[in-house]
Amino acid sequence: MSGMEAILFVVFSDYINKQIPSRQRATILSFQSMFFSIMMITFFPAVGAISEYRGFKTAFAVIAVLALMLISISTFLMLRGKGVEKKTEQSG
Repeated sequence: MSGMEAILFVVFSDYINKQIPSRQRATILSFQSMFFSIMMITFFPAVGAISEYRGFKTAFAVIAVLALMLISISTFLMLRGKGVEKKTEQSG
């Protein structure tokens, strides 16, 4: 899962750099960094609580399920955006 996350981080960064004008890119990357920090502030204590009450196996299973859900949603949104771009190019 960590390897997949590392690959996706590079893919998303490249996607943002190619799609977003440089004027807006810094704001988006700053927001991405801030959102990551906020997620970690809530994520670490939640995983600690799950592992304390249910065990590490359950905590890691929860992490895997959440990661798969987030990756699926991100992939769906990116692919849907590509479909809209292709339709716009074909009609224009």
